[in-house]
Amino acid sequence: MLMMRKVGKNFIIISAVLILFITQFSVALAEDTKVSVSAPDEVKPGDVFSAYIMIEDVTDFVAGQFDLSFDSDVITVVDVKNGEIESQDVPILAWNFKPGTDNYLRVVYDLPGADGVSGSGYLAEIIFEVKGADGDTSSIEISNLQLGNKNAEEITADWSSGEVKVDASATPQPTTIQESTYQGSSGYAFNETETSGEATITTSEKVTRSIPAIQAGTKTSVVFSDMDISMITLEVDQDLSNIELSMQPRDLPREIPEPDGVLYSSYEIKAEELDGVEVTATIDFRVLKSWIEENSIDKATITLNRYHNGKWQELPTFMAGEDENFVNYQAESTGFSYFAITGEVVTGSEMTPASRDATSTPIPTTTSLEAESTAGTEITWGVIIAAILLTAVICAAVFIFLSKRK
Repeated sequence: MLMMRKVGKNFIIISAVLILFITQFSVALAEDTKVSVSAPDEVKPGDVFSAYIMIEDVTDFVAGQFDLSFDSDVITVVDVKNGEIESQDVPILAWNFKPGTDNYLRVVYDLPGADGVSGSGYLAEIIFEVKGADGDTSSIEISNLQLGNKNAEEITADWSSGEVKVDASATPQPTTIQESTYQGSSGYAFNETETSGEATITTSEKVTRSIPAIQAGTKTSVVFSDMDISMITLEVDQDLSNIELSMQPRDLPREIPEPDGVLYSSYEIKAEELDGVEVTATIDFRVLKSWIEENSIDKATITLNRYHNGKWQELPTFMAGEDENFVNYQAESTGFSYFAITGEVVTGSEMTPASRDATSTPIPTTTSLEAESTAGTEITWGVIIAAILLTAVICAAVFIFLSKRK
């Protein structure tokens, strides 16, 4: 009888310890930081929609980054906006595409102050435009997720991706995009407009970008939307700060003659704090295919021209690809003034292909943490159930062993 009491007592103690362990294990799993993509399941062709990078149960979060990949033939990023955790803004420090790609995005975020924030919310709002056709799908995949706390320690997290499908019969969800300011190294600005899916370039107002700093020899890009000139990438020969870059579509002044060729559009671009600085500006622009067809323009002759020293200069211009609505180009300039996009009427039965392709050069990758994190783990309640069953087996084995010792 005494032995049976000891066996029962030992069984209870072992069971209590194991149950406590399982409970703590389950709580720890439940409190793991989780990051996920929240996006609509279905979108219409031409829609603009937001995907939120959600975060749950983070503690003392201060900074980090993540990479986002997607099918650029189906959706494309047009803006990245600040996140929010427990009513506190998560400022986007920089966002840019991996060099040579248009479907691999890196986003870097950094909270002001050193206290950090705890709770749940979203790290960033990614605004996409739908380029694909009915039936197309694209995953939105997170990778290289890095989260840091106020003690400069890495916060481990599980993450999961999302997917969107293009469905022409989906309920239309037009998105009103408010003007956003320049953030870090890259950012779009939109006049308030409601997208309809029709290919148009609507902005006619002056848009100004403030660049906090540029390091000598590095490339810094500023991006414009609803304009023919979509991005300007600057490279300078000295460190600079507080650069103001402005651009406005406008008619040419009377004292400036039109350049040769058929005029598509003209712009005035100004840059402050660049006097005496050697600058190379890579200018990305686009031309509507409908204009090319209506005016019988040879797309290989389209050129960006700069008015300098009293005359027009043809800038080195190359095709950079095309999509359903636009032909994209890239040109280089060593300064700013008035610019004009022109083309020549087709003279033969066939259009001559461009001499070579060029891809836009995004800004250098910015990182705020040194180590690249590994892929997120996926732990489900199945693991917990298995652990509980294992505990029961262990307890039974211990009970049988102690009973035999009797």
